[in-house]
Amino acid sequence: MKRSVRIISFIILSLTLITLLASVGGAAETTDDKIVIVLDPGHGGGDPGTIVGTRYEAEYNFDICAYLTEELKKTGKFDVRVTHGYSEKKNYLARSLAADACNADLLISLHFNSTPDLNNVDNGVEVLASVLDEYSPDALARSICSSISSATGLRNGGVKKKYDTGDELGVYYWNEELKWDIPGVRAARVSDYYSMISWGCKLGYPAIIVEHAYLSNPSDREYCDSTENLKTIACAEAEAIIKYYTGHTHTYGAVSEDRPASCCLEGVSSAKCRICGHRTSVSRIPVNYNAHAWIEESKSATCTETGYSNRICQIARNLNEKGYACSLHEDKIYYPASGHSYNLIEEKAAGHGVDGYTFEVCSLCGDEQRTEILGETHTYESVDYKSESCTESGYNRYSCSVCGDTHDEEIPAAGHSFVLTEGTETPECSSDGNVKYVCSVCRTEERRKLDVPEHTWRLVSEDVPSCGAEGRVIYRCEVCQTAKEEILPMAEHDFGEGDLTKKAGIFSDGEIRYICANDPSHIKTERVPHTGIGIKRGVLAAVVLFVLCASLASVVVVLRKRRKKNFVKISAEADLKSADESCGKAEDKASLCNSTES
Repeated sequence: MKRSVRIISFIILSLTLITLLASVGGAAETTDDKIVIVLDPGHGGGDPGTIVGTRYEAEYNFDICAYLTEELKKTGKFDVRVTHGYSEKKNYLARSLAADACNADLLISLHFNSTPDLNNVDNGVEVLASVLDEYSPDALARSICSSISSATGLRNGGVKKKYDTGDELGVYYWNEELKWDIPGVRAARVSDYYSMISWGCKLGYPAIIVEHAYLSNPSDREYCDSTENLKTIACAEAEAIIKYYTGHTHTYGAVSEDRPASCCLEGVSSAKCRICGHRTSVSRIPVNYNAHAWIEESKSATCTETGYSNRICQIARNLNEKGYACSLHEDKIYYPASGHSYNLIEEKAAGHGVDGYTFEVCSLCGDEQRTEILGETHTYESVDYKSESCTESGYNRYSCSVCGDTHDEEIPAAGHSFVLTEGTETPECSSDGNVKYVCSVCRTEERRKLDVPEHTWRLVSEDVPSCGAEGRVIYRCEVCQTAKEEILPMAEHDFGEGDLTKKAGIFSDGEIRYICANDPSHIKTERVPHTGIGIKRGVLAAVVLFVLCASLASVVVVLRKRRKKNFVKISAEADLKSADESCGKAEDKASLCNSTES
């Protein structure tokens, strides 16, 4: 929701800026009673500036621009212009010329600072101003810093200035007469480093850069992410500007040149307020096509390179390089290369059959040159000859008729001229490829083995292999009718998973029977080991058996004891009975005796 509100707010502000931009391309002059402030929001036109999260520095710059414009225009004392829109791409010169066309009293370039480290401790508001005192509103710059810092709590970083550091043409110095910076031509004062400030000085008005906060500092960034806080910054900045330009009665000096007319640009003159610099009675001075800022350049001619002397107008070059529609103003004179001036250092005369030379060095550049001189050629005649053979080279010997110098020219060996005497150079597939050649000159023989083409085999018959027999395939060459036979290995049995014909028991093995699916006559059996009782069951059975045996033994002992006890009892009873019987018999015998005696 917060992001949506921010986007809608940004669109409304952009439309406001577009309305303000329509005034930049309008009349070159404005009414003298209003202070002309040109706002230059940094970046835009595809250049985002510093990127912080999902927001671009350009967005912050254009937000501040819209709020600041609104605050300044409320007073009715300011004519506020904007150099470019958010999606419009303009370089420094184009934006500075837009301010010049409005007779700007001040250009304010709006930015937010940053360093590569997004957690950097650098923070606060800073204002960058010109190193040239006449173009540097230091009091306003200090007031802007103080006003923003007091209203927001952001650190007051103060006013900063930076001298030019130079480029390939050298350091730029300020030319007091031309009111333009010239590279490499030393003067009392070095020019400005920042382009918007430097162009403001050259076009005749002051320019400052306001760095409102450090987006690379977490605390500053958090504060600036609030729309209300950005409005607070803009209001504080507007307050400083309004106080600087309207807090006094303007006192104007005499009309003077703000910028002298040059070969490319009109001049500008005005009367300025001695306190704030507000310009009145602004007028344009026609272009002076003879007012150049000449820079002398030269290069001496050498032995091989052209030289030149040249003077080029720095004003025209400076404007041309930045895209301003003007031609380069230069006077250039070329000096042709002088050519070498050689001195003879060493020489050798040429003679019959001997080359000579000269060695020379240029007295101007030290270039060295060696020239070969061809001597008189030999007059050679053939004095000896040996013919070449198939394997040995020959020669042709020549001798000079003047000096007797000789040399041989080799005649390369001719090589054999072989003729085919046996075989054919296009052997068939049934051939061994052996051929014989004989040299037609020296009769040397040479045997070679040529590449024989492959047979063109055609399938004649095929016996498919089974799981009980090998297969057989017969091929015959279509060219030479040669036959060949290939033996195919037997197919593997397809026994499948098999059938359980006997289940394994505890003490007896089982059996699985397999029947080949390809040939049912092929049968195999597989033994299934008996299951047994297992270790745990065996131990348990042993324990049970032991307990049973112990119990049985105890029963036997008890039975034996009982049997023995019964046997003793029976024996005792028998003995008692026998004794009783004996006593009875004795009594009977005694009675009988008694009765007999009686």
